[in-house]
Amino acid sequence: MYFLAFDLGATSGRAILGSVDNGRLASEEVYRFPNAVKEIDGKYYWDIYSLYDHFKAALKKVAGMGVKIESIGIDTWGVDFGCVGPDGTILGLPRAYRDPYTDGIPEEVFKIIPKEELYKVTGTEPNETETLVGDPMDITVTNGTSTTAKFENLDIGGTYRVYEVK
Repeated sequence: MYFLAFDLGATSGRAILGSVDNGRLASEEVYRFPNAVKEIDGKYYWDIYSLYDHFKAALKKVAGMGVKIESIGIDTWGVDFGCVGPDGTILGLPRAYRDPYTDGIPEEVFKIIPKEELYKVTGTEPNETETLVGDPMDITVTNGTSTTAKFENLDIGGTYRVYEVK
């Protein structure tokens, strides 16, 4: 039985082929690739399209090994996000947590909900690298032009509804 795991780090990613045989787990790195932020107009974004291409390349490599994969998993720190339209189109590149756009934002968030309450609800120590304390009211994405999505009913449980896109 074979499994494929993608491990995304801040500067690189890798595909690891795992297998279970006679109750023993074995793993082998089969593909490694760069994962870097891109600076566009002074802002930092993850290159989601490059990641997609590397995922496909890793899958092709494993297919070429004649291995039948039972499941695929993806591991990442996961503090960033991308906006997806109703038709599944990516609305823009995900902003990277290394972008200083969150500088000073936690203090503004704590005016809305106290730090202790936020921790109680999310279980995450709020800091400037967390998406939640990015800008809870305006999320800017880019697809060659600047698009701003306004979110209504900030739900710190993780559900956002877009009601206006300029």
